[in-house]
Amino acid sequence: MEENKKDLDRLFALIYTVLGYGFVYLFTGGTFAPGIAAFTVCYILTILAYLFIKKVKPAPESWFWMIVILSSGMFYNRWSIFPLLQFIGLIVAAAYWTLTATGNLIEEGRTSSFVFYDGLNAFIIVPFRNFFCHFNILIHGSRDFGHSENKFGRGVWPVVLGIIISIPVLVVILPLLSSADSQFEGITEYLYSFIGNHVGDFFMRLLLSLPVTAYLFGLVYGGIHHKNTDHFSEDTIRGSAAHLRTLPDTAVHTVNTIMALVYLLFIAIQGRYLFSAFAGIRPEGFTFSEYARRGFFELCVIAVINLVILIVSNSFSKNPFQENVWLKRETVLLSALTILLLATAMSKLLLYISAYGLTELRVLSLTFLIWMFLVFLLIIISRYKNIPLVRISVIAGAVLFCLLCAIPISKCIKQYNLIFHY
Repeated sequence: MEENKKDLDRLFALIYTVLGYGFVYLFTGGTFAPGIAAFTVCYILTILAYLFIKKVKPAPESWFWMIVILSSGMFYNRWSIFPLLQFIGLIVAAAYWTLTATGNLIEEGRTSSFVFYDGLNAFIIVPFRNFFCHFNILIHGSRDFGHSENKFGRGVWPVVLGIIISIPVLVVILPLLSSADSQFEGITEYLYSFIGNHVGDFFMRLLLSLPVTAYLFGLVYGGIHHKNTDHFSEDTIRGSAAHLRTLPDTAVHTVNTIMALVYLLFIAIQGRYLFSAFAGIRPEGFTFSEYARRGFFELCVIAVINLVILIVSNSFSKNPFQENVWLKRETVLLSALTILLLATAMSKLLLYISAYGLTELRVLSLTFLIWMFLVFLLIIISRYKNIPLVRISVIAGAVLFCLLCAIPISKCIKQYNLIFHY
C-alpha cells in the first residue's frame, strides 16, 4: 500500500514536470496569451486529480476560488483590459486556491482575518520549505531523503550516468564517422541542425522549468500531506498581535483626531466646490476634464492612507476598540469622512463619464472606488456588529475582479459610448 502511494506521488511529480515546462513555455514559445487558458485548465485538473486519487476532499470555499482562477485565465486571450494585473491576479488566486483546496487555511479552511498569513504560506512558506520534494519523490519515491531502495531509483541513475558518459564519446566519434561516409554526414548534419533549432531550446526551457516545477509541486505536495503547513497558527498569531499593542491610547487618539479635524476643515473650506459634482454642476473656470481630474487621484490616495491609519490604530493601540470607546468612535468618524471623500471622487468620475463617455481606465477606477466604499462601510458596521470584515472584503474584491475578467468590458464600453455619446 505504501509503495502504491509512492508511485502515485512519483506519477504526479512527472506530471508536474510537464506542467512546469508548460509554464516556462508560455513565456518563451510565443504563445503566452493563447496558452494561459490551456495552462489554467491543466493546472486545475491536475490538482483536482491529485486530490481525488489521494482521497482528499477539497474545502467547500475552494470552489469559489477555482471560479476566480477560471475567470482570470479562460478569457485572458479573448478580452482583457488589464493584462498584467490580470495575470498577477491569476497567479495569486491559483496559489491561494491550492492551499484552500488542500484544507490548509489557518481558520477552518476559510478566508479569514488571517488571510495575510495564509498568503505567506501559499507563496513562500509551503512551496519553498517543500522545494526539494519534487526531486526526492521523482528519484526516490519517498518523502524522506536518503531512501533509494526502490527499483525506480536504482534503475534511473545508471541510465543517466551512461548518457552523461556517452556525450563526450559521441562528440569525438560522430565527426569521424561523418568524414568516412557522405550519407552519414548528411544525417549528422540534419541532426545537428535539428538539435540547434529545437533540442537546444527544449533543454534551456527544461532547465528553467526545474525551479518552477519544484515550487509548484512543493505547494501542492505540502498541502496534501500537510508538510510544513503549520508555520502559522491562530494562537501564535493572536499572541504575536497582542505583543504588538504597544502604542499608548493617547497617541492613537491624537493622530486620529488630528486627521479627522484636517478632513473636516478641508470639507468645510472646499464644500461648495467639492460637492458640486453631486448636482452635476461644473464650477466656473473649469472644463469637465479639469474638474474631474483635479483631486480625483489625490482623494483615492487619501482613502488608501486612511485605511492604513485605521489598520495601524486598531492593531497597535494598547487597548482594542472593544475596550476603548474613543478608538471605536474615531474609527467610525474617519471611515465616514473617507466614505464622503470617496463619494466625492466617484461623483467627479461619473460627471466626467457623462461628458466624455467610458474608457477602460475609468471602468477600473470606478470599480476600485466601489470596493473601497464597501470596505469602509464594513469597517463602520464591524464596530457595532461582529462580522467577518476581512473575509467579506477579500471575497467582494475577488468577485469584482472576476467580473472585470469575465465580462467583455471593451465591447460594453463601445456599446455604452455608441448609445450615450454617439
